[in-house]
Amino acid sequence: MSITIKDDSVSGSGWYEKYKILFPISGEVVNGHINIREFAGQNNGLSGILRGKFVSDKRLEGTYSKPDSSKGHRIY
Repeated sequence: MSITIKDDSVSGSGWYEKYKILFPISGEVVNGHINIREFAGQNNGLSGILRGKFVSDKRLEGTYSKPDSSKGHRIY
């Protein structure tokens, strides 16, 4: 994942190895927490939302929710 933070907005891209695609991400930083929306698949539809925080300058972790409401823990 490659992200850029400017003021309180986040933008960037991530690599989905399973499908070999580069997908766009966007989000915002609110009170030290980050909310990122990932877009992939057909028509670049929403593929998930990560709500988390930076645990170091190069590591992000949090709870990832898919559109079908399933959840999981993710580390970037």
